[in-house]
Amino acid sequence: MDTFGIFLIGLAMVVGIAGTILPFLPGIPIVWAAALVYGVVAGFGPVGWTSFAIITALGVTGMVAAFAVPQRHVQAGGAPFSTTVAGVIGGIIGFVVIPVIGIVVGAVAGVLVAERLRTRDWSRAWTSTKRAIVGFGLGAAVQITAGLLMMGTWIAWVILD
Repeated sequence: MDTFGIFLIGLAMVVGIAGTILPFLPGIPIVWAAALVYGVVAGFGPVGWTSFAIITALGVTGMVAAFAVPQRHVQAGGAPFSTTVAGVIGGIIGFVVIPVIGIVVGAVAGVLVAERLRTRDWSRAWTSTKRAIVGFGLGAAVQITAGLLMMGTWIAWVILD
């Protein structure tokens, strides 16, 4: 693959890593797809297959952890799974009503309302909401880390191949 092609694959990966923060881009899948395109175009040798397997494992781990980490953090504070579901539904509604930033506003509102209805106490509801915010932040950090490790693995693949 020529230098321009490598640049385009790298650019796609940077966009994918940005997508781990931006709600309208599927970040990890973009990084993975860019690595797949590189492998198909440049060819999968022994280094390529190994690198692509590592990239795939990192991607799957990052995506699973991005859902599991926030849920565990919220549950550790005593909130049920339904609170996380309310946050996800609120985020989706918020994204439709207020593009881009609405996902955060909606998710926070969804958790707050669900916890207020469950506990009948604004103070306890806000405590659970703060745990959810931290949990979602940790999930995003996990995704960013996974995306960066995926890109780093791809860079090693390019250099070693």
